[in-house]
Amino acid sequence: MRETAVAIIDSHAVLCESLSAWLDTQLDMRVVGSAPSPSQAVDLVMSLRPDVLILDGDIDSTSGADVLREITASGMSPAVVMLMSNEDREAASVAMSLGVYGFVLKIAPLQEVAEAVRWAAKEKMWVSPPLLTSILAGFRTGTDQDRARHSLMPLTKRELQVLTLMVDGLNHSLIAERLHVSTNTVRTHTQNLQKKLNVHSGLAAVSVALEAGLRPY
Repeated sequence: MRETAVAIIDSHAVLCESLSAWLDTQLDMRVVGSAPSPSQAVDLVMSLRPDVLILDGDIDSTSGADVLREITASGMSPAVVMLMSNEDREAASVAMSLGVYGFVLKIAPLQEVAEAVRWAAKEKMWVSPPLLTSILAGFRTGTDQDRARHSLMPLTKRELQVLTLMVDGLNHSLIAERLHVSTNTVRTHTQNLQKKLNVHSGLAAVSVALEAGLRPY
């Protein structure tokens, strides 16, 4: 079994130490390093090359976004899981648009953090249920809905079908089976629609679709 290399950026020393100790007990992962400041994130990623970076979400959205952009620009792009102390929908939305794979509330059990790391390592999304509820609650304002609907206009008919099936919770393999195409074709459609929607993850694309009022078949 290949171990997932994990690095942690968090200003709370006790939380960081506890989390490191817990994750090191998991047979499928190991903590390769940690740092207390987001400003050290790029150096940490460049030197340790972790598969997953756990990032403290208790930094203002601007600096958090800057850190994520710098990591991407460095050419080393680990899957990122953010630890959040509250249900900040706007911060989560910004992070999703920058490709973050996991959002875990700091009050969540340590086992949930481990699960988020496992999902992120497979490039799959994990969101703490209370935070997911908060995110989805933001898809109800008329102005946002009009804007989201407009963003769907450049999508082709097939891309819209793929996105609708993503909203239904299907993964690439199931979408391919439903549409009678290859998994690689679905992956290509997904990449193209994400580019057109100006988002960097499947969950962010689904968020736009829900905001636009798109519902499953």
